[in-house]
Amino acid sequence: MRKVSPEKNKGLILITGGTGFIGKHLLNQLAASGRRSICVLTRQHRQQECYEGFSCVKGDLTKPETLKSLSKLNIHTAIHLAALIPNQENRNNAQEHMRQNLEGTINLFLALPPTVKHFIFMSTADVYGTPAKLPVSESHPTKPISYYAVSKLASEHFLRAACPKRNITLTILRLSHVYGPGEPVIKAIPTFISSFLGGKAPTLYSSPKEARDYVYVGDVATAIRLAAESEKGGIYNIASGKPHRIGKVMAEIRAQIKSPINPAITGQGKRQKPLVLYFSISAAKRKLGYEPKTPFAKGISHEIEWFKNANKAHNLR
Repeated sequence: MRKVSPEKNKGLILITGGTGFIGKHLLNQLAASGRRSICVLTRQHRQQECYEGFSCVKGDLTKPETLKSLSKLNIHTAIHLAALIPNQENRNNAQEHMRQNLEGTINLFLALPPTVKHFIFMSTADVYGTPAKLPVSESHPTKPISYYAVSKLASEHFLRAACPKRNITLTILRLSHVYGPGEPVIKAIPTFISSFLGGKAPTLYSSPKEARDYVYVGDVATAIRLAAESEKGGIYNIASGKPHRIGKVMAEIRAQIKSPINPAITGQGKRQKPLVLYFSISAAKRKLGYEPKTPFAKGISHEIEWFKNANKAHNLR
């Protein structure tokens, strides 16, 4: 593992969560663009957690004493991707979401050196809650209904207060439902894919008429890269700008896998009116040059292929 040298890393980009779902795609893009002045903050100091050509620095965002080495680096931009993502086990654990997401953000910010000029924070479109108007724009009221969304919105508020005090430009990216290769199997799309590939009937717990705004992970990585390059502050929705009905999503996956299995649908009637979500991305288009380019069916095919390859690799062990 290469040691991080402040003298040799002028204008570093620091990335937290660089070895996660979105982070890996971002690092791939940055590597392809020739950008090498990257430092990945990782809890573990294992070689496989960093891409060749990038540096790693060990630190735990929940333990401020482990972040002291950041003060010695000449960091220009901090991209904060790391977060506790809700699942069945932790979604009702308010304390843990606030500890990892809010306290982690605060600890990171306070550990950054004075060279930092730009902070990019990965938030969530969940901060809006149930939409009062569609498409949901950045001016929509924020009424989070999950502890995860509360922790993200609280982090936004902290950064909006803290960054001006240090003359740091703040960019907040509110992500919609991100899908693609490497997506953890705790959400609808990877669950559907995993079930169909395994010869099992996936269960749909909501109305098939409910709709979500799915955005491909490669397009999200592009948005982050554009935000870093433009250094334009503000709050931006990063989404596809289109609603995708859950029933059609499942049908697309089934058709691509060519599965004969019929899914189980148990969620009809849970809501009087199916929830439809999609977001305005006009601000990101106008100010960041963001444009989602991956058609939904193509993105699904990439994720299915990733699952197949992952299964092959697992079977070869």
